[in-house]
Amino acid sequence: MKEVILLCALAAPGIAAASEVGHWYVTPQIGGISVDNDRPLQDKDWLYGLGIGKHVSDALSVEMNLNGAQIGGGPGRADLSLYGGSIDLLGVMNRAGRVSPYVSVGMGVAQNERSPGSNATDFMTQAGLGMFMKLWENQNGSSTFALRPEVKARWNDAGAEGHLVDYIGTLGFQFSFGPAAVKTATVAPPPPPAPAPTPPPPPAPRDSDNDGVIDDLDRCPGTEAGVAVDAFGCVRKGSITLEGVTFELNSARLTGGSAATVSKIGRAHV
Repeated sequence: MKEVILLCALAAPGIAAASEVGHWYVTPQIGGISVDNDRPLQDKDWLYGLGIGKHVSDALSVEMNLNGAQIGGGPGRADLSLYGGSIDLLGVMNRAGRVSPYVSVGMGVAQNERSPGSNATDFMTQAGLGMFMKLWENQNGSSTFALRPEVKARWNDAGAEGHLVDYIGTLGFQFSFGPAAVKTATVAPPPPPAPAPTPPPPPAPRDSDNDGVIDDLDRCPGTEAGVAVDAFGCVRKGSITLEGVTFELNSARLTGGSAATVSKIGRAHV
């Protein structure tokens, strides 16, 4: 049995697993029992059992466990048929993992049938350690199969003086069934907001009359082209001094040299 348990432990990490909360299960068991030294029996014998239960939460399973063993008494001693029935609570760790260890506690009755001899029904309690090792599950997770090694100590006639302690080791073949696993949809995060469009550049300032002063500052719109204007777009006003221009005495007629100068200035501004 040790070799089988070791082989299953090595195989389990490569097998997928899913939570079985809400599933019922049935677990046929086979193993052995080592009885208390105070029993007039041989030390060890085979034991067979059956567990029926439900995984009620991530951390708890509840089951009814039944088992029985035929234990020989040896020469001159009565044989014993020992049957146990209990309600067990299993505290489970790593429920969704491939390997889920657990601790168990339970109570029930132990039926002692001696042949020959009298029968007795005793109150018993038990505690143990075990693990669920999932080997298979169907596509939607509604059915699974697992191996379940377990060891227990069982106190017969618990609480009474001189009570007996038997030790049980089993390997279970667990079939679980229930609602399909609920798959959580992965919601993609929303895309980042698109950057705001770049506003178009402002229009260039207008100069409708082409006098070199923009319309917003032009106080004299419509100035004729080529006319000198001031900073506000209005025709310049005032006087100018022409150096070297003279007139004949008591006359409005330009002297010969002055006429040439005025003519030259005129040509320069055409």
